[in-house]
Amino acid sequence: MHLVNRIFHQETIHRMKTSIRILALVLMAATATAGCTKGGTARQTTEERTPATEGSAPATEEVQEDNLESALRSANAQLPSRMGIGLVMTAIHIEGDYVFYEYEVDEELTTFGDIKESVESEKGRETIALLAVSMQGGERQFLTKIVEAGKGLGYRYRSRQSGETAVASLTNAELKSLF
Repeated sequence: MHLVNRIFHQETIHRMKTSIRILALVLMAATATAGCTKGGTARQTTEERTPATEGSAPATEEVQEDNLESALRSANAQLPSRMGIGLVMTAIHIEGDYVFYEYEVDEELTTFGDIKESVESEKGRETIALLAVSMQGGERQFLTKIVEAGKGLGYRYRSRQSGETAVASLTNAELKSLF
């Protein structure tokens, strides 16, 4: 049983990294086109954008949340996405103080009890923290956007057959402490 839990833990880390990579790619694409406005182009230079931002205060959590919501809409357009045997990422959304990754588990192909035990244990929270610390590049940029928007990070697994759920999450303060 210990070997099964260790293998599942490794698979969980891989699935979480894949989830964040997908969203990071969408965020980078959204950032690249952020300069596009009606009548404008994506090829605006830094000098063309600077006058509009000079002297302005740093972005507030509300503005950051709007940017995050925009990236999430783009990411959700690419879902559902199969993440492994019996596991499908169905949505990424803001729920209260968290950005949640939603997964549907097909119990005909995988055991929900093992997922629930792993996700809801302290190991599930440690997995999220380990993942956050190891992120680089676009993944790290996306996680930074979550933190700047004042949000935490959560993963929710729901059984398609029984409707039972398992949740692991880190608060915004816990994410900030990892940086």
